[in-house]
Amino acid sequence: MLKYSVLFTAIVSSGAIAQAQSIWQSGGGEGSHYAYVTDGGFVESSYQNGIMLFCPDDGRKGRSCELRVKVDGELPRARTAVTFEFSDGLQITRLAESVSGGKPQIGWEWEGQLITALRSQSSVVVSIADGPKHTFTLRGSSGAIRKAMDQKAG
Repeated sequence: MLKYSVLFTAIVSSGAIAQAQSIWQSGGGEGSHYAYVTDGGFVESSYQNGIMLFCPDDGRKGRSCELRVKVDGELPRARTAVTFEFSDGLQITRLAESVSGGKPQIGWEWEGQLITALRSQSSVVVSIADGPKHTFTLRGSSGAIRKAMDQKAG
């Protein structure tokens, strides 16, 4: 019986670690702050699926943050539709844009429907055009997004 109890504990512990990685994180450094959820850490070139709100410290307190997505290793190209289907049935489609030749980002409003849903829903399915889809947890997204936006220039 002890053998099965130890095995069950190991399985439960492993599950807890996997779930901890799917909670939104926030951080900062080198003049920027960010909130993100990925399937393999923050290193941008290594993960296959991720959502990131990247906020460069330009003195504009959150208003110049960039929303980026990656699904099945693919970034959206400029002028490509990215659809967010939230757990409550809300569906929002935005175009990806490459600003000044930078990484493709998703258009969003400071207090608009997309950022509000990212902060309040339990999950979102993101799809790029008619291509790949991925379901992301939104556990911890509100606190992480608020922290990234608020920790920018004072």
